[in-house]
Amino acid sequence: MAVFQKNIMADSLFTKDAMMGTTAEDIKSRIVRNSGTIGFPPISQADYLVHSPNAPEISRPITLIVKGEPSEDMQRVLDYINKDGQRYIIK
Repeated sequence: MAVFQKNIMADSLFTKDAMMGTTAEDIKSRIVRNSGTIGFPPISQADYLVHSPNAPEISRPITLIVKGEPSEDMQRVLDYINKDGQRYIIK
């Protein structure tokens, strides 16, 4: 929400009546139950239940921190991110 507020709302405050969701699914559920609601869950929540207009994509950096040497499973994740996963990263 902070990224949306900064990048789209130019740091304006949300209305005092704004509903805050706890998970992506909760946000979508609130949008479905409340006609006229605007929400910004992940694009993965867009389906036939909600209208997803063309809008600028908003993202934020993700930092990955590993304590000690990565486990074998974590190393596979890192290898994927650094190779095939690059196609999902917007630069």
